Amino acid sequence: MTKPSKAMQLLQQRLAENPRLPAPTRHVLKTLASEAGAPVWDFFGHDEPKLWRVVDRVRQAYEQTLAEMARPSSSQERQDIESIITQAKKLKTAIKSSSLPGRTAYLDRYELQAEDMPDVPIDVGWHTLPAVGHFGFGYPLAICEVLDWAAELAQQHLDGLPVRAVTRKKDQPEVTVFVRRLAWHFGEREFGEEHRTAIAHIANAVFDLSDPLDVKGVDGRLKDRKKPFSKT
Repeated sequence: MTKPSKAMQLLQQRLAENPRLPAPTRHVLKTLASEAGAPVWDFFGHDEPKLWRVVDRVRQAYEQTLAEMARPSSSQERQDIESIITQAKKLKTAIKSSSLPGRTAYLDRYELQAEDMPDVPIDVGWHTLPAVGHFGFGYPLAICEVLDWAAELAQQHLDGLPVRAVTRKKDQPEVTVFVRRLAWHFGEREFGEEHRTAIAHIANAVFDLSDPLDVKGVDGRLKDRKKPFSKT
């Protein structure tokens, strides 16, 4: 292996000084600090502020790629969320029409837990909690009200589902997602141009491609992309 460049040394230093970085961030730093990442810094140079801007865009594109690849198909994703909304509404209706008591709060029955934070006591009731006469020390919640929130939040999530970079799973879809997202980050958010040669070098390093991408391969994966990933 050739002697690490200044950029690669900076990345290696960041890794050594921050052993608890999230796994995706560590992967990006490690691959761009390796010999496979050397062509990236031959392209961008070794200016430190620019280096960290490039790394941040690569990290975001990689994390977005992992998130997109973990999503179910578009139709299944919508069906899953719509089912949750339907079931939340049905359960609320069942509770309201059942013999479960309204206007009753069960005091200090449960606690909400959060990492590195004190537990928060809550008082729970089924529905129509009394407006007065509540003597608990926690936060009174009606289960029917929580179900309303669940349905509302699920609908908001459904209406705002993130746009997919690919809609059909072809050969190495994760690479296509990454290339399209990184091209958007470079072209729209960072440099004003997509730097397709650099994208090829980065994808080769990050995914350890046995059949390396070149500019033509990047162009092929950018072809027919839809908004917001198309070049404006």
